[in-house]
Amino acid sequence: MSIIIPFYKGEPYINTLLKTLESSFFCSKRSIKVEIYIVLDSPGTNLDTLGNQLRNILTNNFFSIIRFYKNFKNLGASQSRNLGLSNSKSQYITFIDQDDCVEEDYFSVLEKSFLDKKDIDLFILNGSYKDKFSNKKIPIFFIRPNLTFKSIITQNRIKTPGLIVFKRKILFDHGCQFRDIDPYFKGCDDWYLLIDLFLKKPDLKYYFLNERIFTYIFHGQNYSNDLHKSTQGSILVLKHFMLDYPLYKRLFLKSIERIEFESVLYSRSCKFKIIYSDFKGFLLFFFVRITDINRLIFSFIRIINRIPFRV
Repeated sequence: MSIIIPFYKGEPYINTLLKTLESSFFCSKRSIKVEIYIVLDSPGTNLDTLGNQLRNILTNNFFSIIRFYKNFKNLGASQSRNLGLSNSKSQYITFIDQDDCVEEDYFSVLEKSFLDKKDIDLFILNGSYKDKFSNKKIPIFFIRPNLTFKSIITQNRIKTPGLIVFKRKILFDHGCQFRDIDPYFKGCDDWYLLIDLFLKKPDLKYYFLNERIFTYIFHGQNYSNDLHKSTQGSILVLKHFMLDYPLYKRLFLKSIERIEFESVLYSRSCKFKIIYSDFKGFLLFFFVRITDINRLIFSFIRIINRIPFRV
């Protein structure tokens, strides 16, 4: 199993991630070979300094499975992930952000799943959103998510690529990579890959792991917290695919209308005025929200616990 970790000014986070991976690795049967690729995307980070820092906090056995690469300049997470993908050799591959972490049974659950479900193309992981400020956790999925091309376009709940373990062959056979349509609007490269993969292989086989083995940590600087960049990036992705797949033009247009409405709704103070001026957008927004049970339960718990982050 290959784990790709893009690194950009990640000194405050990388120790926690690797320590949780190490703990989980040694709690498992170690029946799967694990390789970790850290791709440095910080021109100012010294590779030797980072390597020595990590060597001091990790056991020799675990440190030996880490490989380092360094970009010649800041290229972004998408190209860093692609670099790790091109160098990976394992049958399974996942992409974990530097500021997230895994639970102790992460590798134990995965190694059993790989053995039992050999015909699966990708595994969807359950996990938790953790608010760094309050230290509170909320499960990401409460019921099994329905992962189809339509649900990815309209109700995408895969907020980070760390929630998916891909069969490497699936990505390579269909030429699927991460891509930012516009260098300024980064953060939707994983959504691009998922849409591209499902368009190229509609009969994709996936399996949902209900155990909460992954943790998405919210600290206020996450890419997804930038409403303007995330919404504009999403719209650019949809417009890109709409040109290549005119058969789905209506679906793409509906999603663009919903995202535009959502962006305005969250950024303006007078909500009723926004709804009145764009009632069609409101209906699209309302239908998606009311039919997404996972999002409804998540939002309810977030409000009860006063956790102030947007998902």
